[in-house]
Amino acid sequence: MKDFLRRVAALIVGSVFLFIFSVIALFTRPKKFRGSLSKPRVWYRLPVPGVVGSDGKPLPLYAKRGEGEDLVVFFAGGGAAWNAETAARPMSVWSMLTGAEAYYFPKIYHILEGMFTGALSPKDSKNPFVGWNMFYLPYATGDFHMGDTEMPYTSLKGQEKIMFFKGASNSRIGLERAKQLFPNVKRLFIMGDSAGAFGCAAMTPLVASFWPEAESVYVYSDGSQISAAYWREVVRDIWKAPAEICEELGREGELYVDLLRYADKAMNGRAVFLRSNTAIDDVLTRFQNKMRHDKYGLDDMAIREFREGLSRSERLLEQSGISYYPFITAHNKNKKIGTTQHTMIRNSNSFYSEADAGISLAEWLGNAADGKFQSVTCI
Repeated sequence: MKDFLRRVAALIVGSVFLFIFSVIALFTRPKKFRGSLSKPRVWYRLPVPGVVGSDGKPLPLYAKRGEGEDLVVFFAGGGAAWNAETAARPMSVWSMLTGAEAYYFPKIYHILEGMFTGALSPKDSKNPFVGWNMFYLPYATGDFHMGDTEMPYTSLKGQEKIMFFKGASNSRIGLERAKQLFPNVKRLFIMGDSAGAFGCAAMTPLVASFWPEAESVYVYSDGSQISAAYWREVVRDIWKAPAEICEELGREGELYVDLLRYADKAMNGRAVFLRSNTAIDDVLTRFQNKMRHDKYGLDDMAIREFREGLSRSERLLEQSGISYYPFITAHNKNKKIGTTQHTMIRNSNSFYSEADAGISLAEWLGNAADGKFQSVTCI
């Protein structure tokens, strides 16, 4: 009975929160693109033929004109699917309200179009990127922006469906459009959160190839730690990522480390890599537990394994010779559960709050954009 009442209470609170967020999103949704980015510091919604979500339906892209020739290319997050079981469990409004087991966004809901906050805010004067041009690659393909294939699966209702893993092809098509909008770039900042944190690293050589004249290339991943032994098989055999990426993946299951090694090698050391991660990321801990032990929930072992994996990946990157700087913090720790929040780049509170070393993520990233790098870590 208590569990039932707890679920009802969570549903009511979630519904109220969703309603408020939907109202806010209604007034902050991007404008329709009508041939040009006529107003600076305004997000526009661009229909681009050939870009699709996991359901095969068209997926829009987004762009914002700033001032000058600095550009942020942002890879969005939104979960992952790595087999038929996870493909059959897409996120929905209902799953978000009830906490039901779900793994990826199958499309871009209107409420997600209002999430241009934190570093993506077009109006906040405190945002160090407020005056930058921005191109935003949304995400609804469940493949860390790396896939280029289709996979049949059966939904929980018994329907035969197709999962469109088209992240890599979406990226190629999208970047061609971005080049048209922003032909000249001096500073290129490639960013991504959650699934996009892996994706931006994997797509770094592709993105940089569109702007070879860029004087500086920075790559920033927000929330990118999942250690699992069979990542190589997922990326190569399930998602069918580009061969040049698959060839660089090791058997240790440290996907983020391998992707940075690949990108650094392809860029001939020209890029600087940055990562932020919370010490016990709640969402990533659950995903890692599912991949390693087929359990989506949290327990002491899952938390311990996440911390061990994060420490191991940091150690490997420190020893790699890659130009790499981390921002690891225990900010906003849930004292009851023991986990920390998932990603910080769009959360205005976390973006501007001082972390363990007395510097905010906003200041840390702003300094990096100016060529001043610092490692901040609590582990």
